[in-house]
Amino acid sequence: TQNNNHIGFYSRTNTAAALRASMGCFNGTNTLAMQLKIAGNLARGFNNSLTATQYTNVSNTDSSGFYLVNKTSSAIGGLVMDKNGTQIASNSAAITTNAYANTNVIISALSTSSSFDDKECAGALIGLGLNSTKRGQISSMINALNTSLSRNVY
Repeated sequence: TQNNNHIGFYSRTNTAAALRASMGCFNGTNTLAMQLKIAGNLARGFNNSLTATQYTNVSNTDSSGFYLVNKTSSAIGGLVMDKNGTQIASNSAAITTNAYANTNVIISALSTSSSFDDKECAGALIGLGLNSTKRGQISSMINALNTSLSRNVY
């Protein structure tokens, strides 16, 4: 449901670029996306709104690792962003726009024609919203898998 979902991306690359999405979708109004390191060394997580206080925004100098954008409610803090199993950001206002982007979620881009990202993907996931314990467990499992394949970055 619109207040019960997550997307995750395991990046093996530390690169920055303006407004590139490592995973997401956009229909011109509504957005579900994550940007791991854009110009200005920022990471952002979007879920349904482009209004500045309704997405996560945090300083991030290294885009490698496992990122997860999770939404469990429209309340303040209902949208969070984790890196390597630890919460690094949450939204600072109640989310008032709760419409979905009615389009496909794209890995390494925002749409089929914009915001392409060059980060190496070692895993991507999408599903229902998770509590903090489950978010940490998924991060550990994803990293254990990448460790067994000798491609982990944390």
